[in-house]
Amino acid sequence: MKGSEAGLSLAQTDALVARHARRIREAVPEASTSVSGSTLLGRYGGHDLDLVVLVPDVADAAARLRSVYPPLYEDEWRDDWAAFRLPGPPQVDIVVTKLGTKGDAHHRRAWELLLADDALMAEYERLKTAGMDSVQKAAFFERVVGRLGDSPS
Repeated sequence: MKGSEAGLSLAQTDALVARHARRIREAVPEASTSVSGSTLLGRYGGHDLDLVVLVPDVADAAARLRSVYPPLYEDEWRDDWAAFRLPGPPQVDIVVTKLGTKGDAHHRRAWELLLADDALMAEYERLKTAGMDSVQKAAFFERVVGRLGDSPS
């Protein structure tokens, strides 16, 4: 994770990530939590933090996290994806998914590819600067996931 641009220092951002990773681990000990989204780009300005939680069983982990974080988009949950949001400030968005699934591809692996590809990064930056909406963002990430070269289940 790069340093933060505005808002919190890198140390403060790291402490925030560690605090939520601890909360998640207390509810779901088998979980592996990592940072995702713009925080990876050093864009944490104190407004939101994106975390991805890898687990062997999404439904079971989601049931346990429900007591810690409010569900988000619950009517869209799948067997490979669930989401939670702590409104904050700062807002904390948590995606629970399983390794090798569509949810993993969209919320973790796509960011790995984005960070490793200068052209994709530049395109993402251009879209963000131009005010990319949720439909454009979804289309962009669908294309990035398509470049991963495998078919997540």
